[in-house]
Amino acid sequence: MVILPLYYDRPAEWMAILKASVREVQPTFDSDRMAAEYMEKLYMIGPA
Repeated sequence: MVILPLYYDRPAEWMAILKASVREVQPTFDSDRMAAEYMEKLYMIGPA
């Protein structure tokens, strides 16, 4: 599948792929997780 032609030729299908991708990666890029990781790595605070 090539994304750029899909974007122009079938925008509804492209949007469905985009939304599915966001749902899939959302837990990994959660701001709470990122803040906890920041604190843990920079200040050495966190789970032992």
